[in-house]
Amino acid sequence: MAVPFCKMRPELRGLLAGAKSEFAALNMAVRAYAPVRPRPQSDKTREAARHVRLLDQAYTAGTGIAAPTCGDLWPYQGPMYQWRDSREIIARRVAGAIDRARRGSVGMHPHTAMIVSEFFSAIWPEGLAWPISTPRPIPQTKKEAS
Repeated sequence: MAVPFCKMRPELRGLLAGAKSEFAALNMAVRAYAPVRPRPQSDKTREAARHVRLLDQAYTAGTGIAAPTCGDLWPYQGPMYQWRDSREIIARRVAGAIDRARRGSVGMHPHTAMIVSEFFSAIWPEGLAWPISTPRPIPQTKKEAS
């Protein structure tokens, strides 16, 4: 049970009041610094995020099924020999990237965009046309990968 400030021992009351004033001074010192601005995104990261958005929109429009996000992971059934991660890690990374792109993320690492495009390439239906502005990854065979 908390003791009211007025009923505290005098020496503790003095220590607490000193700590409060020190925190107030620290707060004022921190506010004096300029706010942190996000790093400017390069053209490569902007282009990577744009490709992921285009793939997501084309897949959703063509199939009527939204691609997975962080809430509902799909089991990835595509080739695994070119990646070092497990199927679940790839699905989580892809779902997170799609989720960020849907929320309007400005940039994305080109390697993440490559994994997302390989994921979409593996689950892309046969009759659905791949978006022209986004290059489709060439599927590798096990002989080409080694």
